[in-house]
Amino acid sequence: MKEEFVPNWRHSDPVSSQDAGVAVEECGKAQTQRNTAQRLVWTYPGHTSKELSAISGIDRYTLARRLPELLRAGAVRRTEKGECRWYPVTTEPVQMKLWDE
Repeated sequence: MKEEFVPNWRHSDPVSSQDAGVAVEECGKAQTQRNTAQRLVWTYPGHTSKELSAISGIDRYTLARRLPELLRAGAVRRTEKGECRWYPVTTEPVQMKLWDE
């Protein structure tokens, strides 16, 4: 899977939120969370983030941040109508850069 630029904050967020987003990437925590979220979708396809949270014990809001990142990277897909259910697209772990180096 290709690496691509995906900021983990909104442009309207304060600078402190952007700094926190960079910090969580630099320490590797966000990538670990993405890997865990991707494995959950592989193991339990067709579940909502709320259901995945209940199954795994992972905070629902953590999944709510990481699953859209995986969607933008092309690693998962979701239903567009009704409840948002997540499905795997690839079995390759996704690595993303949040800034160009």
